Amino acid sequence: MRKLLRGFLSPAERQFLRALASKLRGYTTDRGYSYIAVTPVPPALEGLHARALAELTANGYVDCFFLRYATGEAAASHTDDRRAERLIALIDAPAAGGDLIVSGERVELQEGDAVVF
Repeated sequence: MRKLLRGFLSPAERQFLRALASKLRGYTTDRGYSYIAVTPVPPALEGLHARALAELTANGYVDCFFLRYATGEAAASHTDDRRAERLIALIDAPAAGGDLIVSGERVELQEGDAVVF
């Protein structure tokens, strides 16, 4: 089951996240994307972090990171840890592609939207 959160990220939050991501160096994984762990949460993101936590169940298993896909990159089909509930927010939409597939269904996200699954 998933929940769409339209306009979850404000324009100011998207701008801050874009700037933060440009300063961080990621690690390439075997799934074909770069990720950046964000801990501890920067003070400027504490409100966003609190809103995200409010959308998730209280199972105590939370992480926070950026995923960045370059043109042509994709995550291989996989199953996330069952303990983990995910909130994915779209900072910037790609010019083409960028499909998010959850449980075999395409999730339509616009810039600033999020989905919980």
